Amino acid sequence: HMVFMGSPGTGKTTVARAMSGILYSLSLKPSNVFVETSGLELTGEHVGQTKTKIAYFLKKAKGGVLFIDEAYSLDGGQYGKEACEALVAAMTSKDFSDVLIIIAGYSSEINKMLGSNSGLKSRFTTFFEFPDWEVDDCVAFFSMCAEKERFAVDTDALDEIRDGCQRLKQLKGWGNGRDVKHLFTQSKENRAERVYKDFEPVRKIVRFDVKAAVNSMLQARIGKLSDPEVDP
Repeated sequence: HMVFMGSPGTGKTTVARAMSGILYSLSLKPSNVFVETSGLELTGEHVGQTKTKIAYFLKKAKGGVLFIDEAYSLDGGQYGKEACEALVAAMTSKDFSDVLIIIAGYSSEINKMLGSNSGLKSRFTTFFEFPDWEVDDCVAFFSMCAEKERFAVDTDALDEIRDGCQRLKQLKGWGNGRDVKHLFTQSKENRAERVYKDFEPVRKIVRFDVKAAVNSMLQARIGKLSDPEVDP
């Protein structure tokens, strides 16, 4: 069983899903099934419900991978102890011996949860740290998204992504790959509005499209900006 630790948007879910396919292709798992849930979703609202929920998701993941995001939620609330005990019981049960369990979440919260339950901690043998993205990672991912959808991207538009992500990284709520994906989606929408009445023969994302997307995200996190508008 594995522990993936890191901030949101660093690729934990993506790697876990890929892990499922790799283990299956190597015949290390009888199925490539990948079941995703969260600690909050597994936590019941009354005595006994948590155990039932955990058993339900484990059955869905038979032969494959059960991915529990924000797993530290299992350690909180009125039934936190019951949740951890139910998970330990499931991990030691022969009925679910063919299920790989991957828990994920913030490093500090995951360590706190495992530190409070030695039985649970002993069941996890492999730990991975997912670092926050560097600005170059953000630019590369934006370019990859554009290439995948057959968009050209101006050099100054990539510079805008670089500068924008550098600013966003300093703010609370930075979502790494999730934020970059949102910026790409918003840039496409900005482009669609820009070329609506002025046909553009080449599918291209320009600086104006990206800057508007970056400013929108910055405004949502730090309030109104004083930056002037960029002419298309």
